[in-house]
Amino acid sequence: MNKKVYNYIVRDLLSSNAFYWTTGCAAKRMRRIKEYAWYLLTNIDIQKYKIYEQRADMEQKKLRNKTFAIRIRNQNIRLRRFGQKSLCDF
Repeated sequence: MNKKVYNYIVRDLLSSNAFYWTTGCAAKRMRRIKEYAWYLLTNIDIQKYKIYEQRADMEQKKLRNKTFAIRIRNQNIRLRRFGQKSLCDF
């Protein structure tokens, strides 16, 4: 199975209230979420798998754009400290 889709399902379940009733520590909740995500992934039909794959790709693109924007911002801050023009000032 695709690890990217599995990780997306785990993150999606973590952001919801799934297994909020778990008694014990946060590690126990995480373990149950991972077990349930694996169960979902192994018993999923092809159409739903493709939907999850598209969502995982969109999430990766958003994360890539966000990290690029953070890198540009940090570079602009460093340039302004030394009195140079930033990339946005041109």
